[in-house]
Order: sequence, then C-alpha cells, then structure tokens
Amino acid sequence: MNMVLIIFDSLRKDCLSCYGESPFWGKVYTRYLDEFSKELLIMTRVFPGSLPTLQVRRAIHTANRVFPFISANFRLCGNFVGAFGWEPIPESQETMLEILQEERYRTCLISSVYYQLNLWRGFNQWKFIRGKEKTPYRSGHLPSHEMIDYYLSKELQDEARIMLLKQVTMNSYDWKYEEDYPVAQVFIERAKWLEENSDILIQHTDIGALVLHFAGAKPKQPVEGKNFWENALEGKRVRDQVRYTWSPSIT
Repeated sequence: MNMVLIIFDSLRKDCLSCYGESPFWGKVYTRYLDEFSKELLIMTRVFPGSLPTLQVRRAIHTANRVFPFISANFRLCGNFVGAFGWEPIPESQETMLEILQEERYRTCLISSVYYQLNLWRGFNQWKFIRGKEKTPYRSGHLPSHEMIDYYLSKELQDEARIMLLKQVTMNSYDWKYEEDYPVAQVFIERAKWLEENSDILIQHTDIGALVLHFAGAKPKQPVEGKNFWENALEGKRVRDQVRYTWSPSIT
C-alpha cells in the first residue's frame, strides 16, 4: 500500500467548493481540488487537538495529544517559536514514520515549512523548499518606503510587520510564474521523488511501499508587480495588502 499525506496550513474550509461553501468575499476557484474530491471521502467533523502549525504536525506524526503543553518553555537560539507547545517531538514518543520505516517502507518528507525542528524523524529523505515568510533565504536591497506603504497600510505598520515584509520581499522578488512559488515547488519535487523511487512501484520487492509526506504552509505571500497571479483571476491589477502580524495575507 502506498500512502501520501498532504498538509496545508490555513486552507480554509469555506474556500473549498467541495464543502458547498463560499467565503463572504466571493467564490474561490479550486477546480482541481473539486475534481479530486469526487473520488474521496470528505470528512466534515474533524478538528485538530491544538493549534497552530507545529503543534498540529506533532500530533499527526505521533498520534499523541499535544495539549496540555507540559514543557512549553522549549527555546533554541535563532528558532522561531509561534505559541505554547511549539517544540520538537519528545524523544520518548515514537513517530508514525519510524514505525513504517521499521516495516521497510521508503519514506520522504518534502516541505516548505521552515520551522521543522525534528519532524523529519523516520524519513529516508527530506527536502525543504525555502523562501517562506521571514526565513533568511535571501539578503539584498531592502524594499523602498513606497513599497512598504503600498503593501502595508500606515495604521498597521510597526517594527515586526515591517521586518517581516522586508524579508518576504527579498525572498520573493523573482517569483514571476506559478512554478516559482514554494507550494508549487513542493509538488514539483514530489513528482521528481516518485520518479526517482519508481523501482518500488515497478518491481516486486519486500521493501514495502512508498510513504510521501509533503506540506506547504500559509499560501498567502504579498505578491510583486509582475507575477503569475497578477491577472490570473481578476484580469486587472488589484492592490495587495498585508493584514496579519503572524503571516502575510493577500486581500
């Protein structure tokens, strides 16, 4: 049996037509997901035991509850800490992938989430697609005050938001086409890995089967003037605004 696990942060239920809902601002076009959903079992009453990003992943990887947070003071110099419980998987907990690895499954993690800590436990291969949010992916010329004012309204400007916007802008300055974006890169690398490991699918071996886990976080970056998404839906240039402190979002 082959398994694929896909995790998207902030993929809102009301933005997926297969749930029969639409957000208040209008329809979101998810054609491929809608088509794929026709062959799936759709669950409507599944809720995470805790939030946000890392806590959910810890629970999925270990099948253990993360809340209540017993040791919520984990810190390593330079690591981003998003909330209580934002810490590595404890050494005392075995992960789902380590169990599958013992059964000779070949496993791979491909992710654009830059704060992984030790979530790669149990994977034969892992690859991280960099460039999301404030990860120090690139240095260079900082955006002008005019660009900051364009993307971030005056009433929301503070040191933290401006620093985030500056790094995001440097990271994404040459993202022009769909395949340049980290989420697309995750899926491209997924296809490459399947090709490189097709021997399990072709040969009758006792190695087990494939387990592919790929994840993209927060598909909502400020977009630059010339890029793939500029005219994709609206047919005209619309102004993009960053709204949240913890992550850039397009409105």
